[in-house]
Amino acid sequence: MMFNVGSALVLMPVGLLIYGWTLAYSTHIVGPLVGHFVIGAASAAYLPGLFGYLSTIKQQSASAAAAAVQAAMFFAAAALIYISVYGVQGLGIGGYFTLLAGIQLLAALVAALCVRRRFRAAFSGQSSDVDQQQLQLQRRERQQQLRQQKEEQ
Repeated sequence: MMFNVGSALVLMPVGLLIYGWTLAYSTHIVGPLVGHFVIGAASAAYLPGLFGYLSTIKQQSASAAAAAVQAAMFFAAAALIYISVYGVQGLGIGGYFTLLAGIQLLAALVAALCVRRRFRAAFSGQSSDVDQQQLQLQRRERQQQLRQQKEEQ
């Protein structure tokens, strides 16, 4: 999954730049289609891993977690559609897609720093706050299961 996410974080801004600037210069239809293909390939690279990760982490409520991600994606799409009209008018098509690519790169940098911090904590023997919370939750669940078993006997 790490390779897919890394490739998606690199491919998405490239696809956005290709798409935006080929539209800005009114090139042949193949130009924007290549950019759109790269964006689609980047999305196809990370979305299955994201939903698989959610299913693993939130086993009891995997469908609710996936639905929350889908809802967030749809709300973000609606907001971007609304904002895009003004962004294209102000910056032009190429400039607006360059701004989107920059935002994507910034998000990729933040994600990479979070993953790096998590790996460092995992391999140095330190545990993060999230790990501690997960362990506490697992202990509580196990204690509840043991109490239920005792009550049944």
